[in-house]
Amino acid sequence: MRIIRGNEVILEGTTNASKMRRIEKQIKYLIRNNDVPDGTLLSTGTAIVPGRDKGLRHGDIVEITITKI
Repeated sequence: MRIIRGNEVILEGTTNASKMRRIEKQIKYLIRNNDVPDGTLLSTGTAIVPGRDKGLRHGDIVEITITKI
């Protein structure tokens, strides 16, 4: 994944599915200290997390390359 701002790559990173947490672990963490009503949707994300200074801005370009699906 790359984030391009203007003509500059401000973030570039890679990851793979083996780094994903098991969904059971995520659910356990979610319900540990939270009331979770029926119908709650758990969205998962990526292991590539930009710092606050690299958050998306209007006009940024995000490039994502996926192999071996």
